[in-house]
Amino acid sequence: MINIAENTRLQISFGALGVVLTSIAGGAIWLSVIYYTSEANAKAIISIGQDMDVLHSIDRRLSKIEGYIEAKEN
Repeated sequence: MINIAENTRLQISFGALGVVLTSIAGGAIWLSVIYYTSEANAKAIISIGQDMDVLHSIDRRLSKIEGYIEAKEN
């Protein structure tokens, strides 16, 4: 059994170090892609909400016009 103390140095091979660094870099890239994708989706959702508000406003105005036309006909 190996005893490890505060002043014991562990030797890590270059291959293991490369795997660790590549994994860290890949994880950082993966997380940044997820972040920017979610930001783009949030902006798209806000835009859709604004479009829905405009369509709702148009729908209310058309309903008022239709009601006015029906009242004139009767």
